[in-house]
Amino acid sequence: MSLQDMQKELDSLYRKILNRERLEKEFGDTIEKGQQKGKAIAEVLSAPFILHIDEKYIDAKKKVLYIGRETNIWWGQLHQFMKDTEGSIELLKERYKAEFDGGEVIKGNGKLAHYEKEKFGSSAFFNKYKYTRDNLKDNENSLIWTNLLKMDSGAKGYSKNSIKNEKVQKISKEILQAEIEILKPDAIIFLTATAKNTKAYDDFIKDVFEGYETLELVSGQYWKFQYKNIDCYRTLHPQSHRFRKDITTDYYKKIVDDINNS
Repeated sequence: MSLQDMQKELDSLYRKILNRERLEKEFGDTIEKGQQKGKAIAEVLSAPFILHIDEKYIDAKKKVLYIGRETNIWWGQLHQFMKDTEGSIELLKERYKAEFDGGEVIKGNGKLAHYEKEKFGSSAFFNKYKYTRDNLKDNENSLIWTNLLKMDSGAKGYSKNSIKNEKVQKISKEILQAEIEILKPDAIIFLTATAKNTKAYDDFIKDVFEGYETLELVSGQYWKFQYKNIDCYRTLHPQSHRFRKDITTDYYKKIVDDINNS
């Protein structure tokens, strides 16, 4: 499949599922909250997470997905996305691209934001992304970042987990399963285990990847399973190493070595 054809399939998927009529039906209450300016709002869902694929993934001999939990401040809110879903999809693709290539993007609030190429700073998540990408053998592999949940809760504070939102789970499952059918990865890495929510995220993974077969398990830290001939690995979210002193084993090297040698 060509780059253009793959991106076209993804775009068609997003337009089909993230249309205004469905979003209003599923998330009408949340959208209304987002439009109530000046009021204290506990939860305003984010705009959805949308992929922009590059040529490296198409040409890769081994394709790998790097799956996080959900975004934590990204582009804007769901009600902003819905003002013009077609135009917003294009802007969100540019936002995704800018994370790695740099550039300017109009955000959901209408303001122009500038991003520098791979300016990951102290981000544990993206630094592990870079480590994983750079250590995949002979540059034959390509790594694509996506998320398990396609919207964050928009809650105040740092944590914007949406794992308890059943409507977000439902639409995320549908999108992720379709993304995997389109992207056809050889391996998937989940960075979803945390100090508090490991079971909740694992339960959702099991729901999405129905029919999986566990191959190796280290409780709370490492889980290897197979799904439709895809080797899948779930390990700790990189941020967890900062807060859990009981964790002494970093499984990222093990995962990369396993993918390289498979």
